[in-house]
Amino acid sequence: MTTLACPQAGFSPPRMGFRGNGGTNFQGKCGPAQVDAPHKRSSDAHVFPRPGSLTGDVKRVPGALRSLCELLKHVTSVHHSKDGGCKHLLSYSGRLVLCCMFQSNTRTSVERRGLCTLFSCLLGPPNLHEQLLAERDLVFAIAQCKLDLEDCVHYRMLQTVYQRLTGTRLDCTCYGSHWQQIGFQGNDPGTDLRGVGMFGLLQLLYLASSPHLMPLARDIYRVSLDEQQNFPLAVLSLNMTRMALQTLRQGLLNRECNERQMVVEVLNEFYAAIFCHTLHLWTSQHKTIRDSGYVLKGWYHSTTYPDYTHSITLMG
Repeated sequence: MTTLACPQAGFSPPRMGFRGNGGTNFQGKCGPAQVDAPHKRSSDAHVFPRPGSLTGDVKRVPGALRSLCELLKHVTSVHHSKDGGCKHLLSYSGRLVLCCMFQSNTRTSVERRGLCTLFSCLLGPPNLHEQLLAERDLVFAIAQCKLDLEDCVHYRMLQTVYQRLTGTRLDCTCYGSHWQQIGFQGNDPGTDLRGVGMFGLLQLLYLASSPHLMPLARDIYRVSLDEQQNFPLAVLSLNMTRMALQTLRQGLLNRECNERQMVVEVLNEFYAAIFCHTLHLWTSQHKTIRDSGYVLKGWYHSTTYPDYTHSITLMG
């Protein structure tokens, strides 16, 4: 049986504790009771809803994040360390969400030499504006962070994705076969996330939580469970993230980023656009899991061309 391959694993930086805007110290630890044991059930029975029953009300879910926009809008600082690395802080609603070390050996752009440099200057994409470099570096920093289920924020992000896609209002255990329902390959979601790190989870959260993408997320989830055309949703999403990151690294999104003066928003919309187009190809051409390799190979090839980004209407 053909299976989708997850992106290759990369560097996993150390997790750090720090202080939020409210003065509370967040070490990022949930504690054994929250990680190893199932969460206390409410009186509602935990049943899997029908495909596509995305819930619009996440206020009832204690472990859920409200939105990705709220998660990403507070990029508080970028500190350069003595060894050339960068420490990036990300905050969410006055509480710290994510902190990771960005190593100086992480490639944020493609180095061109010889004639390639000349052709790039004449015909290639424009350089990213200097004021956007820190936001671009933050993206690749997050992509280097691995999932840590002892980190409360990581845990809440993962719970939100599961709850929004399946429609359940209750938390589930950190490990188990239930993760395969949303397209992870095993009982531990962190295994699949190693290739694109936490940015892969952030974009999956963007898909599942953005109101304007709910119809798309509902259709993707429905097709992923189809008897004939099923595919592992989470794994396919991580491959979409990998393509989006490579497109950003090659500078093919620079023009759009410069015009809109933002990086993360453009990258997320590009991710949603290629996911939408992939779903269209998958359903209209009656693709199955056996065709997944050819579909992804076609995307990886097409994203190497500068005019590719203009062939897709970015989703606002």
